[in-house]
Amino acid sequence: MEALEWLKTNAADAVITDIRMKDMNGIELTKRLKLQMPNLPVIIVSGHSDFAIALEAIRYEVTSYRNRC
Repeated sequence: MEALEWLKTNAADAVITDIRMKDMNGIELTKRLKLQMPNLPVIIVSGHSDFAIALEAIRYEVTSYRNRC
């Protein structure tokens, strides 16, 4: 939620996020960002090996998905 609020008044060249966060997950953040700023590159970093999460990230056109398992 903080990132979405911050981006309302600030510019960013890219967003790097994790899958698990306090208020929403990285997929939901990506979904919301792509609706507001479709050309903003989003990189998701995750320690989860669940490929379904990677597929969902691709669906929302993340720029990169890095699994750190």
